[in-house]
Amino acid sequence: MWYFLPSTCFEKLREIVNFRYHVPRSWLKPSGNLLVVFEEWGGNPTGISLVRRSR
Repeated sequence: MWYFLPSTCFEKLREIVNFRYHVPRSWLKPSGNLLVVFEEWGGNPTGISLVRRSR
């Protein structure tokens, strides 16, 4: 079980949620896709990018 002090909680959460997420190709169109990001912690969503993974 994890316990966080308020001063370290945000840094620990950033480590936890800073992952790569899988977006199925079937969800994407060749163009005109829209990504909506809800940011609640005061982060900078302009650093988010979609990349194509090659196998």
